[in-house]
Amino acid sequence: SEGRNEAPSVPPSFGSAMARISKEELETLRSMQIDPCFDHPQLLDCIWGSADASRPAGGEQAQLGGVPCCVFGRRASPPPSPSAAPVVLLFRGRCAGSSGSGAAAAAVAPEAVAQAYAAGFGATVVVPQCARKLSQCLDSARAVAAALPKAFGPGPVVVHGEGTGSILAIQVAAEQSSAASLPRVRVLVLDGAPPGLSWIPGAQSMLGCLSVDPLMQLAKLKLARCRTVILGTNAAPAAVKTGSKEPIDMLAAACGGPVDILRAATSPLEDGPEGGALRGELRAAAEAVLREADADDSSYRWQVAASSLLVREAAGLASAELGRLQGGAVVQVLEHQGTRLRVRKLEGRGPDEGWVSFVVSGNIGLHPIET
Repeated sequence: SEGRNEAPSVPPSFGSAMARISKEELETLRSMQIDPCFDHPQLLDCIWGSADASRPAGGEQAQLGGVPCCVFGRRASPPPSPSAAPVVLLFRGRCAGSSGSGAAAAAVAPEAVAQAYAAGFGATVVVPQCARKLSQCLDSARAVAAALPKAFGPGPVVVHGEGTGSILAIQVAAEQSSAASLPRVRVLVLDGAPPGLSWIPGAQSMLGCLSVDPLMQLAKLKLARCRTVILGTNAAPAAVKTGSKEPIDMLAAACGGPVDILRAATSPLEDGPEGGALRGELRAAAEAVLREADADDSSYRWQVAASSLLVREAAGLASAELGRLQGGAVVQVLEHQGTRLRVRKLEGRGPDEGWVSFVVSGNIGLHPIET
């Protein structure tokens, strides 16, 4: 409506490049909402595509944080590993190259991308069906992200934003990529992401000139403390004055962490006979970050948040009991098997080493300590 087309005010320093996110900035991010005045059905069709877009084919239907999701690659009994397999959070959206207010989303079927991640990394891939309304979509994405550790354990998270799905991907990455975050986003993949609302075909003609972009894509990118991989972005709509900068360059310049630009990559999947595989450059960039995450996690410290945690000799729940780690004890995680972790005690009372459950009675039993 007239007079309400501005985003809420934020602190002047919000989104400033810095090595560490301040508590104030993190609180601002996690309380951020988009004004309901942007929930007009025609605008939502411009942003997300048709409301009746089909769910991904295949996968397991699940509710995470109260949000319906399709889950690919989940293993009932994951093999023991010193490093946790990543969880990929794949946010779908309307691609920049689609035309018409009701155009459907993806240039590549989401199930193909999900299966490629599952095959390439042994990852569990979650494709959420988040709320369409802009005033509700950020909380919807937050709810899914918050539910990941309880469902899959404390392993690293890769967030992939497809087209306008980057609105949710960037928000989650900015909120969940600092050192003590749980879950912790290690890689953000932007696949045809618009730098702002006016870069979405049809949106600018509906809203005119906004004094502040309600999406704040670039400001939020400055606060993401993970590696960002940017795939080649489609050309901007004719209505947007691009000057000398293309969307991919604007996104890269805004990143607060390391960035890889795959300028020629217009799809996350390889072309040719092996079209089902994850693109080589994308896989290599993500693998390098996940290796760094493994080394980082091996020296990371966790504190027992429950009153106590039962320690067993092996990963199996029928193995011998060794005693209990008392609340406040500090441990190092040595090995993962889903939500079962092999830990070594560093401080506190309890057995020196053994297997514990990361989730106990629906609550997370260990929390990372920021050092």
